Amino acid sequence: MRAENACAPFHGKVDWNAIDWRTVNRNVRQLQVRIVKATQEGQWGKVKALQHLLTHSYSGKCIAVRRVTENRGNSQSLSVVNPRSEEDVFERLEPDEVKISRPVLRGGGGGDVASLPDP
Repeated sequence: MRAENACAPFHGKVDWNAIDWRTVNRNVRQLQVRIVKATQEGQWGKVKALQHLLTHSYSGKCIAVRRVTENRGNSQSLSVVNPRSEEDVFERLEPDEVKISRPVLRGGGGGDVASLPDP
């Protein structure tokens, strides 16, 4: 499998009904099989890289959104509360350009607590 088949191709609006679910499922399944084989062989660096590829891939995100938005009658499962549509949930997965990452300040114990000014 080539990375261009598994990665998110663009950041535009996704037509949920136009997704080729057979291809998406196949891509995710192939990555999962590769992760299992690498785990059995003890190639932990490859396992980590493949897990990263799976969690950041377009196919992985599609499957994740579909599983979260489908409620199969199990009241114990986590689900999105009143999603307007799968497209809205899927778009929320994309990074927001407005958010600003702030470092975590870890103190050495005691003393004054450092704080950052709000942006």
